[in-house]
Amino acid sequence: MVMQKMVDKESCVSVCAYFNNDDSDCYNNIVQNNIVTGCIYAGFVAPGHDCGEAESQQNFRDNVAHSIDGSGANIFPDITGDNHA
Repeated sequence: MVMQKMVDKESCVSVCAYFNNDDSDCYNNIVQNNIVTGCIYAGFVAPGHDCGEAESQQNFRDNVAHSIDGSGANIFPDITGDNHA
């Protein structure tokens, strides 16, 4: 996947992983109902949601990772969120 003149060779899907900590230009991306397989590092690298919003959030859900050498998903704090406890 090519992002900001970089290539992520280790994850199948990387969402907003290359933005700076103070950059809020990456928001409201929808990643739903995807299947990835055979990734080296992680199936998905994506920002999480605010605490207590698991049932109502729509940005990252219902994704499946198969046969991953590392982890199915690496989730990091969403810098545009309000509650990362």
